[in-house]
Amino acid sequence: MSIERPGPSVLLHARTRGRPLTPAWSADGQWIYFSEGDASQRLHLHRIGVGGGTVSEQVISRWDHVAPMGRLLVQTGGPARLNVRDASGHPIIPSRGMVRFDGENGLTYFYSSGTLELEVPSGEVTVQVARGFGAVPQTVTRTVPAGGSAVAEVRLQELWVPQRSGWYSGDHHFHLNYGGQFDLAPGDLEGPMRGEDLDVGTPMLANLHNRFENQDQWTQSSLGARPMFGFAQEVRSHFLGHVGLIGTHDLFWPWTWGPGYEAYGRDDRTNAEALAAGRGQGGLGIYVHPVSGQTDPFSPQGLGAIPVELVPDAVLGDFDLLEVVCLWSNSIGTTELWYRLLNAGLNVMPSGGTDAMTDLHRTMALGATRVFVRPEGAMTWPSYLAALKSGRSFVTTGPLIDLTVGGAKPGDVLPAGREVEVSLTVHSTVPVDSIAFVVNGRALWSERAPAAPFSTTITRRVKLPVGGWVGARVVGPAAQRWPSMAYMTFAHTAPIWLGERLSTDAMARRSAVAELQRALDNAEQRLRAGYGDAPIPKLLKHFASARERLAELAR
Repeated sequence: MSIERPGPSVLLHARTRGRPLTPAWSADGQWIYFSEGDASQRLHLHRIGVGGGTVSEQVISRWDHVAPMGRLLVQTGGPARLNVRDASGHPIIPSRGMVRFDGENGLTYFYSSGTLELEVPSGEVTVQVARGFGAVPQTVTRTVPAGGSAVAEVRLQELWVPQRSGWYSGDHHFHLNYGGQFDLAPGDLEGPMRGEDLDVGTPMLANLHNRFENQDQWTQSSLGARPMFGFAQEVRSHFLGHVGLIGTHDLFWPWTWGPGYEAYGRDDRTNAEALAAGRGQGGLGIYVHPVSGQTDPFSPQGLGAIPVELVPDAVLGDFDLLEVVCLWSNSIGTTELWYRLLNAGLNVMPSGGTDAMTDLHRTMALGATRVFVRPEGAMTWPSYLAALKSGRSFVTTGPLIDLTVGGAKPGDVLPAGREVEVSLTVHSTVPVDSIAFVVNGRALWSERAPAAPFSTTITRRVKLPVGGWVGARVVGPAAQRWPSMAYMTFAHTAPIWLGERLSTDAMARRSAVAELQRALDNAEQRLRAGYGDAPIPKLLKHFASARERLAELAR
């Protein structure tokens, strides 16, 4: 581009394999060198004349490693996430496959199918291995001789294998391609998903503000065998709140609207319209990364953290799932919002997603926040979605929860008003502060957790109230070590209902409805201010209907 007039530009590069990276002038000013990844995310050096022309690959004839080199064979007995460092702490990476950076723990990582050979500097080499949330990460050190080889064999100890107990994990909010260094194909998800012991993934197509990418991949899926993946869509009406559509076959248009956008900025359109389009295709609707910031969303200063249209959509039953755990939002604040929805008798179940941008090198692992689902019968795509919608689930950033109350598990209905036995088992490879049994959003009892890694079972007898729900909550500090990459340790079960599904405790319902009414008032003020003088009768009618429904719930 012209330095004097940077607006207009002339594009010289004819795309060959991927995305041109790290451009640099040649010493004589006649060429522009750049690197570009191939289908296996291996970078190649290319050059093009400053005036355009043919792109030619520059073959590297010899690498000067400075230090003497050797080879290390890493055997993990199955798919795994790896971090490998030399004696100085510098990361060692494979020649093929994408390498990423875990910003929470400061570690470079990549994936192995079970056996991987690396070229390494001679001397001590440290290998760190993790796989999913049920296996205890291991670290080993080997000495590699100059010009020779060594073997690092690592076997992970399993605290719990969720699949053996009928639990399958999913990440329902991430992006395959989002402006990163490589142009990934759906098949590139298999290695990370297997390495993270992730059973289901629904990568979302999302607008990058000025373009709608990867529509050619929309119909690609793998729903017949694990790991399963099927594309979803994130509809990003920034002002009203981001929603996701899972399990649909047609894209919703437009992908974005509302104040702040150049096009569709004054559209009188509700998120409920997109959510209804998803349901009409048999899909599920989800509000993603709903509560930002660290304040209580029901405090005077925290009400603005709740997406503008979330409360009316929840009150009117327009969506199915709330993303309780996400690495870009506040799990505690989102849970407080979710408690009010449940206590008001609203049918909103939990989900989890990382919001990872898989093609970016600085990003968390898939499944770093996830939901575990217990399907009825065989594990299939329809049975998994049905269990997710009905709340046969728990969400987590690390700890694994197995809760049984009077023989019932999350998503089940239990006779109310009885004394029953609670069995709460928690498995965690990461530190945990407290384990709590929750009744209608309040901890009935809480206990400190053992030192990690641990598996512990707490058994109590409790008297159940005549209405509402019960569940379990686990809270801990920010990530201190693998496998976690979360800003805090958190897990929560979906509700076990008392008496009937969507039952409520009268006192808890009145309190929740009053707080939701305050949140609705605040959201409507923001709605009117955001749209200014634009006519929005459809949106205002939607809010009025939600206000009438809340009044009914209050009565």
